[in-house]
Amino acid sequence: MKYKYIEITKEKDFFGDIWYLIKNNKSGKRLGTIDYEERWKQWVFMPGRGCIFSWDCLRDIIDFIKNHITEE
Repeated sequence: MKYKYIEITKEKDFFGDIWYLIKNNKSGKRLGTIDYEERWKQWVFMPGRGCIFSWDCLRDIIDFIKNHITEE
């Protein structure tokens, strides 16, 4: 899904577990991931080292977690 500043893509690891990659639209830089946290039993955002986010980028990440991730 593409937002104004970020793009979020669905990925799978070697074991078939699903996670989501967040990249900057302009630079293509990896900004973080959205992963399922078993201990919390919910999807969580894990920012990359040294990344900073404006409120509208955070709003888009929240929108994606809330409205676009389906339990698979």
